[in-house]
Amino acid sequence: MTSTRTMRGEEDAGRWELLIVGQVTRSSAALEALLGMVAGGVALFVTTAVITVAVGRSSKVGIDPRAALFFALAVTSGAVVFLA
Repeated sequence: MTSTRTMRGEEDAGRWELLIVGQVTRSSAALEALLGMVAGGVALFVTTAVITVAVGRSSKVGIDPRAALFFALAVTSGAVVFLA
């Protein structure tokens, strides 16, 4: 929804021009929006990875860091695919 709203919805509603009123071309504005979405996906993965590795190190859980990182990847991949 975020990528659709940013890329197509704003253009149809006539608000896309408000994002590019400075010294920015349409392609660079689209690139910046895409980079923002990628940064959000990376931030989501890093946050989830830190939490899963920290919880996995607990003696009650006992998950090694590689498995915890794979679990973080599995958890966040759905959101990243939906974002794409």
